[in-house]
Amino acid sequence: MTSWGSWVKFFGELNIAAWARFGMQGAKELQLAAEREDRNLLELNQQISDEWDELLERSRALLGD
Repeated sequence: MTSWGSWVKFFGELNIAAWARFGMQGAKELQLAAEREDRNLLELNQQISDEWDELLERSRALLGD
């Protein structure tokens, strides 16, 4: 039997615990994705900084400082 047209019956038969678990799992997945992205940005920033330092050292060597 379906609950088409009856909101009371629909929400009465809704498995709220399963939907809550589903929502929590989705939130955890979003958090992990954000943390991965954050780590990637920090790693990229470090690589750029290292490259910049190397370029500064090369330019100082060329100028004789």
